[in-house]
Amino acid sequence: MTRKSVSLSVFLVAAWATQVAAQTAGVGGSTTSTLAGTGSTTPTSSGSSTTGGGNVQVQLNKVGNRDYPTPLNPMLPVGKQACDEGTITVTLSNLPNAAQFPYLEVWLQTSMSVECNSGKRNTAPITENTRCVKVPISSDDEQLKNKSYYTITVPLSDAVCGSSGNKTLYFLAMASQNNNDDALYYGKLSFKLDLDPPNAPTNVTGGTGETEIELSWDLPPTVLQYVWTLVDTTAVVGDLDGGTAECSSTKLIPGTHFDPADIPPEGVIRSKKTTLRSQEVFNGEGWGTEYAAAVVVAGDQAGNPSVLSEIGCLHVVKTSGFWDRYQENGGTADSGWGCSVSGPQGSHGSRRAAQTVLPAVFILGVWAARRRLRRRAR
Repeated sequence: MTRKSVSLSVFLVAAWATQVAAQTAGVGGSTTSTLAGTGSTTPTSSGSSTTGGGNVQVQLNKVGNRDYPTPLNPMLPVGKQACDEGTITVTLSNLPNAAQFPYLEVWLQTSMSVECNSGKRNTAPITENTRCVKVPISSDDEQLKNKSYYTITVPLSDAVCGSSGNKTLYFLAMASQNNNDDALYYGKLSFKLDLDPPNAPTNVTGGTGETEIELSWDLPPTVLQYVWTLVDTTAVVGDLDGGTAECSSTKLIPGTHFDPADIPPEGVIRSKKTTLRSQEVFNGEGWGTEYAAAVVVAGDQAGNPSVLSEIGCLHVVKTSGFWDRYQENGGTADSGWGCSVSGPQGSHGSRRAAQTVLPAVFILGVWAARRRLRRRAR
């Protein structure tokens, strides 16, 4: 055998030995395990997750029945109504795709002094402020079943939704349940809970008109995301409590709770805008009422709505032009003319009246047009 043949044989044997060692390496050890379709996961706490520390990535999909707008970057706070619905839905990825870690545990961190991926989560002092609280999940959800991606709906207790502030949930992939081992594979989900609604808008003032009736208000000095306006077109003229308001409503009571999910009462028009503003213009032509009661609601970034604001009365006044005023003053139109004229009933009298009125109308029109042109020229 030549020297080149011996060198080639030694190289092939070494390559084969390296491949066998890579295939038989343990998942829970210090080596890196290759996962199908997910790249690699190293059992460290390097903080590689986009939503917190750990090596398992956590994506926040829903809070209650509401889709979370930025699943991979939970920066927007979660509001009270969403948290009160009682669940969050997350997708876990980069899990260890191996039978050695079949169990999933979820823990709520209640104190920065204890990391819930460590074995101390079960041995910390049993007080409300110095321990990790285990979140109960169904027995079926406790089994990861060799999945590298897993979607789970987690119940939220009063421990999570009882107060505003930053919340952190740990998702642990464990070899057994209820042990004191450190979690080699885990992910963290951190989000902010905001239970406090903003103040209601103030200085709500309604205008007068028919097709363009303005409602204006002042927004509270806080970070807002939404503005709702509600108009009761069946408002009552005068104040029910004997005050000085022009109108009042039995359906829109200032200071009462507002739920965007509720269907408005009959006769109430509601609109929602995601662009903050301090006025809105309404068309009252088809309302069939002299007054309409309007209120405004502010919503913060967490979706918490304020209570209903004070009422601003929209006064619906029918507008009229030259022809309306001419008719109100007794003008009439003969069947042969397109413009209403008044005068003697005889044909000569009607013609003379038309010859007098129509040139006057024409002259008034020309004068008004020239006046508009001069204003524009300025």
